[in-house]
Amino acid sequence: MKPELGDKQRLLHIRDAILLIEHFLENMDETHFQQSALHRSAIERQLEIIGEAAKSVIETLKAKHPEVEWKPIR
Repeated sequence: MKPELGDKQRLLHIRDAILLIEHFLENMDETHFQQSALHRSAIERQLEIIGEAAKSVIETLKAKHPEVEWKPIR
């Protein structure tokens, strides 16, 4: 069984997914993005990771950071 992740690990997952998305989009225009199923799929997966991690952050941490729009992120 997988150990439960803590909020620090979840936030690191969010950060890493954002960095990957930025990397995937480097030097890419909208036309190339629309034509690349590989890039769209890779970015979609990273967005899923961000959403799942944001959903799992404990409510206390979310309350401490109301400037983060947690619900839309999910």
